[in-house]
Amino acid sequence: MHYIYQLLAVILIGTAIGAAFSGRNNVLLFGSLAAIALGIVTVAVPSWMPLAVGTVIFLVVQLMQRDPVSSRG
Repeated sequence: MHYIYQLLAVILIGTAIGAAFSGRNNVLLFGSLAAIALGIVTVAVPSWMPLAVGTVIFLVVQLMQRDPVSSRG
C-alpha cells in the first residue's frame, strides 16, 4: 500500500511544481510549496494523512486563484 501512496505523492509533487512555476500569484506559490513538502513527507513516511492534507491544500489554492469575473461568461 505504501507504493500507492508514493505514486500518488509523486503525482501531487509534479502537479504542484508545475503550478508553482506558473507564477500567477503568491497564494498559489505558497500553497504549491506546502503541497510539495507534504508530498515529500508522504514519500518518506508510510502514511496517507500528509498526502490527503497536501491534496486538499493544493485543490483549495487552485480554487482560490480563479478569476470570478472571467467565469461569468
